[in-house]
Amino acid sequence: MPGSVVAAIDGSAGSAAAADWAAGEAVTLGAELRLVHVVATRPDPPTDTPAPGAGLLLARAARHLAGRHPALRVTTRLRHGDPGVELAAAGAEAEAGLLVLGAPGAEGSGGAVSALVVRAPCAVALVPAGEREADSGEVVLGVDARHADRSAVDLAFATAQRRGAVLRAVHAWGLPPAARRLPYAVPEEDRGGWEDQEVQRLSDTLRGWREEYPAVEVHDDLRLLPPDEALVAASAQAERIVVGRGGTRLSPTTEAVLHHARCPVVVVPTP
Repeated sequence: MPGSVVAAIDGSAGSAAAADWAAGEAVTLGAELRLVHVVATRPDPPTDTPAPGAGLLLARAARHLAGRHPALRVTTRLRHGDPGVELAAAGAEAEAGLLVLGAPGAEGSGGAVSALVVRAPCAVALVPAGEREADSGEVVLGVDARHADRSAVDLAFATAQRRGAVLRAVHAWGLPPAARRLPYAVPEEDRGGWEDQEVQRLSDTLRGWREEYPAVEVHDDLRLLPPDEALVAASAQAERIVVGRGGTRLSPTTEAVLHHARCPVVVVPTP
């Protein structure tokens, strides 16, 4: 993941948690950390109007993180305008490999965050606020074995190798439509046969990456659940979740994971 790590800060507890996480990620990557604060402006007053306290907010955050990570290079940028547009531009300006934000949360309004995730030129990490119990250290990859997002799989394997972590590949699947219409319970033999097909499909999908990253321990995890429920459940003990962004709009699955996951979620754009 080349380039710097850019973290958005706004003085909230959520952005502070995101900046702390971003600092650790920058240290691991050997990258610069750039802290960005955007002052939302309208046509009047002019966009270069100073924002009281904004510079102080950046300076305090930079000192705090530099104190925690003495070897980390921290720079700051103050920008004016629409936060979504300006943060995406800040990522492009810094040639960022990762843009880090506070997650919207289950009750928060995620529309602006979702728009930024779609607009960003690089991977975006959404970090939830609050303390978490110790996690398993696993990197969770959300993968559709029928249509795997290669960029997300690449990043998940590379991250697991760099961190010496287990990679848990979560593939959600469902019973065939005909089975769901049966007036009686699906025979266990039939259900087992369908599951075996999904197991083989996931194994075939990941074979090339297993060969490219032989040191990564991979756990195939098939769940008979809707994709969002499967990933949110996996997030309870994960170090992070990696998912693909897909096209120009986030899928309902990704939207749900961004709001409800209990660990950072990294959304990877498709080239």
